[in-house]
Amino acid sequence: MRDHPLRSVLLLLVAAPQAATGAWAVLAPRDWYASFPGMGHAWVAAYGPFDEHLAVDAGAGLLTLGLLLAWAAIVAGPAQLRMALAAFSLFAAVHLGYHLRTLGRVPTWDDAASIASLALALLVPVGVLLSLRLRPPRPSPSPRPAPEVS
Repeated sequence: MRDHPLRSVLLLLVAAPQAATGAWAVLAPRDWYASFPGMGHAWVAAYGPFDEHLAVDAGAGLLTLGLLLAWAAIVAGPAQLRMALAAFSLFAAVHLGYHLRTLGRVPTWDDAASIASLALALLVPVGVLLSLRLRPPRPSPSPRPAPEVS
């Protein structure tokens, strides 16, 4: 990814909030539950009673996926990048699908903001993944012929 800085930046912009949200849920699960995404909003609390185990597990998953995307953005080779993008895209699609099926638990503006952020978190990695498929692979360097021995 080092040869494609825009892709790296886009993936880091998706990875950072995943990792930050995950770290928040792991380190302060009750606070995360009661006040995510912050600024007076409480999206998670609208979906049921607090469960520390589930909050920490969800946080660990988000933290892990954020770190995976960040690694993919910075150092992964093409095969690892594709796998990281596919894994994150699967999570993001399921997450978005759940929230699309459960609209109305938070105020309309919060639903809109939540769906927009979840859609963006899916569209960016899918777009990068598709761009990798559309771009022809770089040819491997030809092996040098062995020197002739007389």
